[in-house]
Amino acid sequence: MLRSLLAGAAALSLSACVSLLPKGEDLEARLGLDAEYGSVVQAEPLGATLSVMDPRAEAVFATTNVAVLTAPLQYEYLAGAEWTDRAPLLLGRFLERRLAGTGAFDAVGDRVSLPVADYALQTDLRAMNLDQTEGRVAKVAYGARLTNRRGETVGTRVFRASVPVAGAGSGAVAQALNEAAAAVADETYAWMAPLIEADQAEGRARDEARAARRRS
Repeated sequence: MLRSLLAGAAALSLSACVSLLPKGEDLEARLGLDAEYGSVVQAEPLGATLSVMDPRAEAVFATTNVAVLTAPLQYEYLAGAEWTDRAPLLLGRFLERRLAGTGAFDAVGDRVSLPVADYALQTDLRAMNLDQTEGRVAKVAYGARLTNRRGETVGTRVFRASVPVAGAGSGAVAQALNEAAAAVADETYAWMAPLIEADQAEGRARDEARAARRRS
């Protein structure tokens, strides 16, 4: 009798546990970015280290919610899905990994893993959202500022990419946003590389001039 009661209690407990698990259609999608999307630019070594600072962002983007522009100056959030991290942090890690994948830098990291670097990339996130005012378009945009070890600004520029969303559902939105992020990251590297080379050449010229003065 006791064995029957224990077995019944165990079955009831197991049934209760199973009933608490959400069904597949009840799960909320967690969207991420893949830094290895498509073909990553492969470049010659620059002989420099790079620190990618966490992007600054307005409150509408500084969240795990996926922003949707539904009317001019009006944002809502995508239902049933969210980012795996706050959007600025997600983009920061994406840029870090994408730029490291070029092979151009001796090291790429954030301010924690690489507190002292030859160059620092600062970004101001301006768009990382679905735009429904122009159909269904994924947009990623940020202002970028590159500084050297001396704290001097090497260059500034705004980068933008728009990719039409092909298909329905949050997965299609994530795919388009990933493509847009890859486009701006690759364009950012193409912009940075010659600036870094020019700054390095200028630094070598200063060092040589200083050494010449000492010899004289």
